[in-house]
Amino acid sequence: MKWYEKLYVGKTVKKKKEFLMRGLEEGKRLPGIWVIMLPEGEINQLELVPAWNLKFWHRKAEDVRVVGIAGSREEAGELLTEMVQDVLRETGSADLRVWFAMQENFVQTAHSSEDSRQAEDGSGVFRNRGTGL
Repeated sequence: MKWYEKLYVGKTVKKKKEFLMRGLEEGKRLPGIWVIMLPEGEINQLELVPAWNLKFWHRKAEDVRVVGIAGSREEAGELLTEMVQDVLRETGSADLRVWFAMQENFVQTAHSSEDSRQAEDGSGVFRNRGTGL
């Protein structure tokens, strides 16, 4: 799992950021937490997925690039609004997918390891069940 260096984090989960990042990398179920990440295909701008659903995602965990974490779907919407405003201000366009994909500011955290990037079933594959945006 790779993380945008300037990760967008909701107000309700700011103090839990490191805990949530570790939990997501370890494939833990985190009820109420929503993850915003780059899409698998080229149609959606971003993917908005409840954290508990990541273990069903259809791609390898190490291919997931997270740009935001929120404490609710509503808060994820607020983060998306903030992202659109930031990208629009910087580029004059609201093409989030292209802008984030061009960023080289994605890092693996210090607590990332081959084992912690594995999905809960140990396969290391997340299966797609999110909301495309």
